[in-house]
Formats: sequence, C-alpha cells, structure tokens
Amino acid sequence: MRLPWPRRDENVAERLEDVASALQAGLPVEAIVDGPATEGWRRDLVAGAEEGLTAALRARGAPLEGAEWAMLRAAEKAGRLPEALLARARGRRQRAQVTRTLLAAVRYPIGVLVFGLLLVLVIGGGTALVTAATLILVAVPLGWWALRRALQSPSFTGWGIPGLRGVLRDAAEIPYLESLQGLYAAGVPLRDAHEEAARTVPIGAARYRLLAAAAPLDQGATLTEALTTARGLGDETLRLLRAAELAGDLEGALGRSLQRRRDTLERRVGRAARVIGVVVYAAVALWVAWFALDFYSGLYGRFAP
Repeated sequence: MRLPWPRRDENVAERLEDVASALQAGLPVEAIVDGPATEGWRRDLVAGAEEGLTAALRARGAPLEGAEWAMLRAAEKAGRLPEALLARARGRRQRAQVTRTLLAAVRYPIGVLVFGLLLVLVIGGGTALVTAATLILVAVPLGWWALRRALQSPSFTGWGIPGLRGVLRDAAEIPYLESLQGLYAAGVPLRDAHEEAARTVPIGAARYRLLAAAAPLDQGATLTEALTTARGLGDETLRLLRAAELAGDLEGALGRSLQRRRDTLERRVGRAARVIGVVVYAAVALWVAWFALDFYSGLYGRFAP
C-alpha cells in the first residue's frame, strides 16, 4: 500500500500533460519517449514504436499505477490517448490537492505531539529520553506495520469503529471510483473495468467485497445491482450511481460520486484531526504536568529537613 504524496502526483501530472501536448503536436513516438517529458523515467527495456506509446512509456519506467496503464492502453487502441493522458493528469492533480488538504488537517495534532515530546525531554531528562526514543523508534513503526497488515486483511473488522467507519469507507471508494471512471471512459468493458478498479482499493475487506461483485455482473446484473448484492459501496454512492446507470450516464455519475467522496473525506479527516488534536494536547499537558510534579517532588524530598 503506497501512500499518495502531493509533489509526486504533481510531477507525474506535469509529465503526462507534456506527453499529451507532444502527441497533439504530431511528434513521433521515439521523440516523445526520449524527450524532456520523460526525463528521469528510467529505461529498463527497449520498447519499439510498433508496440505503441503506452508500452514505450511503461518500458521507460513511467511511475504510473496498474489501472492507469489499463486506461492508457484502452484509450490508445481507441485513438483517444491525448484525452486519456490529460484526464489522468487532472486526476493526479485532484488527488494531490486532496492529499495536501488531509496533511494540513493532521499537521496540528502531530505538531502538538512533537512539541510535547520535546517538553518531556527537557523536563524529564534521561528517563524521558529513553521513553521518547522507545516510542519513536519502536512503537511508531510497529504500530504502522500493524495498521497496514490490518487494513490489507480481508477479515478487517474496523468498519464498526465510530468515527473511523466513514473515513475507511471513503478511502476505499475513492481509488475504485477514480479507476472505474477512467477505465470506463477509455472504452474498457464494464466487467473488466470493475475488476481492474477493485484491485486498486488498498483496504482488504473493501477490495474483497468489490471483487465479489464480479459474479453478479457475469450473471447479467447491472453494476449497481452487483455492488448492492456484494455490499461493495456505501448507500449514498449507490444512490448516485443507480439512477444515472438507468439513464445511461454512468460515467458522469462516477465523476460526481468521486468528487462527493473526496469532499466528504476532507471534512471527516478535518473533524477527526481536531478531535485528535484536543486529545493529544490534553494527554501531552497531563504528561508534562506529571513529569514536572515528579521532578519537583523529588527535588523537595532531597532538600526537605
């Protein structure tokens, strides 16, 4: 599970826009692949022009994700590669903006925690240094590893935790909706697009449910019917998709649902960050007060008659 990073997404978006501009200007594949737009994308293989620009870029080592390659391959076959490149660039920029907003939301509680640790180090001396070092070097990496393992497990049961359920649901739906919209717009059949998009979901339990929707699709169910049967998406997203699918506007509904989930995730993370900030602030204040009390108690005991 690779976390999105704003600057990386923006760099990829810029290069995709450059490649699209070169295509629209009529440059040959060889010039595009070896041009400034792909500078820094390593060459692992030699891809000939006859394999297509998508294959050449992949051989060059362009830092795209699995579903994005499927989108570009399908768009190139349909003669819509410049439009698909620009669409992926827009998607990367939108993801960078959402990630930047989320990082800004959690900046305060992290800053309070770091400031509290520094205060404890100043007040507590050697004992506090050992405690803080243990927390940073052992507890944090171990906690992150355990969280990743839990999220990737199909049996993850964290959906029922108040305050976490909505965040996890949005975090699972966003990559699915983004990938499905791009694949479907590029001309990939809905059944194949659904399965490819489901594999991009980083949360194991949600990915398992979405993949389970492939069986109803094979039996002739509509997308929303299959997702409802498999409980693959939330009720709000299913409502948005159901009416649009019947009206033949599935691609537009996917885009609207994606934006709704992004907006909702930003609000939920913002609220959670404020609550966490208050909790962390209170915990740090209590921690500092305890160390101060312990320090002055020892000092008083040492000099008391």
